[in-house]
Amino acid sequence: MASRSFALYTACLALAFSSVEALDCYSCIGGPSDKCTSDPASLGSNAQKSCTESDPVCYIIETTVADTKQFVDTARGCVAKTECTIGCTKEGGFQFCTTQCCEADLCNESSVRGLHSNAVTIFVGILFAIVGRRTF
Repeated sequence: MASRSFALYTACLALAFSSVEALDCYSCIGGPSDKCTSDPASLGSNAQKSCTESDPVCYIIETTVADTKQFVDTARGCVAKTECTIGCTKEGGFQFCTTQCCEADLCNESSVRGLHSNAVTIFVGILFAIVGRRTF
C-alpha cells in the first residue's frame, strides 16, 4: 500500500511540475495567390506562432467582398476560445468568415477554400473510376 501511495504521489508531483507546451498555430495573412492561403506549411517556421495561455485556439478567417463574394484574403493565427466562433459577419462592405477553430498543433492548415478544391478533385476521381469500370 505504501508503494502505491508513493507512486501516486510521485505521479502527482511530476504532473504538477511538468511544463505545458504552448499550442503552435499557423499565423499569417495572404491574398488569393499567396502561400498563406494555399499552403501555409510551405512557409515553414516563418508562418508558425506559439500561442499564449490566453489565446489557446488556432483559427482561420477568410475575407470576401460582401456583395460579390470575391475572395480577398485568408488570416490564420491564435485567439481566445470565447472569440472563436464558426460563422460569418459583415462589416464595412466585407464578409469575414471564421471557418476553423481548433486546438491541436498546426491544425489551422486546411481552409474551406482548399477543402472545396480537394472535394472536387475527389469527386472527379470517383467519377472517372466509375466510368472506367463500365464496359461498352
